[in-house]
Amino acid sequence: MDEPSPSSLHDPLYAPSTAFDSQSLHGKAAIVTGSSRGIGAAIARRLAALGARVVVNYSKDQQGADGVVAAIHADYRASPPHLASSSTNASTSATLTHSAPAPDAPESPSKQSAMDTDSTPPPKADVRAIAVRADASTIAGGQTLIRAALAAFGRIDILVLNAGLSGEAKVGTDGTMADTDEAAFDRAFALHVKGPLFLAKGCAEVMGEGGRMIFFSHLATRKSTILPSYVLVAATRGAGEQLSRTLAKELAPRGITVNTVTPGLVDTPGMRATYSEHKISFLAGIHPGGRLGTPGDIAALCGWLCGRDASFVSGQCIQANGALVV
Repeated sequence: MDEPSPSSLHDPLYAPSTAFDSQSLHGKAAIVTGSSRGIGAAIARRLAALGARVVVNYSKDQQGADGVVAAIHADYRASPPHLASSSTNASTSATLTHSAPAPDAPESPSKQSAMDTDSTPPPKADVRAIAVRADASTIAGGQTLIRAALAAFGRIDILVLNAGLSGEAKVGTDGTMADTDEAAFDRAFALHVKGPLFLAKGCAEVMGEGGRMIFFSHLATRKSTILPSYVLVAATRGAGEQLSRTLAKELAPRGITVNTVTPGLVDTPGMRATYSEHKISFLAGIHPGGRLGTPGDIAALCGWLCGRDASFVSGQCIQANGALVV
């Protein structure tokens, strides 16, 4: 390929992005499913730190979601001035909670309540995040998230489909083929395939150029040492990867990127609840890098994928596992 001439180096094509221009998400709004703790919470805080307003989604853990929202507002008050809007009153914060009915109950319009330290609702411009209860495995739950984001922020630019079942969690949705029943099958496909597809569809209807969608997968789709107990996780996460690839083709003409992130072994509350300290130490010890991943490792990758520098990265399944699986 011909080298660029000296004069062409002044063309914007060759001009490097500034850190602020390439990474800032100022003015954008994001939905992060399953973000009351762990990786999802880290992603929500990362996107907010880059300037985005964020819908923190939860299914059961309202306390965790409210904590993430409070942390985002605290981070915002301490953030550099270039991330703040001109109308922001840095002394004000709020946690807004939208509640959806139980999955088997009819959907009703989301209700909003303010719960801040001084009981004074902040101006709308000062609300950097809201907590929204919704079952991300259902179409109705996805619609609740979309309505809440549009009501609070007036737009949707970023969708991170983080909600999912751990391959290790014994919640009746994984096991060998012999252990799998129809209810487990339906639950896994709803959370990893059906819900993400229809939420992505709804967001795509209102998302403009520069939009970003991130699906999540699992190491079970890549490991050669896969265990029989991963039958549903591998099948459904693999299906999600294919959704991401095909949606990337469909949405590319509109300037919207779609990618999949596959985390490795990440030290999360879910892992701590599943494994003993001895097992966690063992897993860290056999890792090429000598450590487990952190939620921040995954959040940093997602933050980059949502920025301007990643505008030509789409349709990819990106593994973040520290060389554990290559």
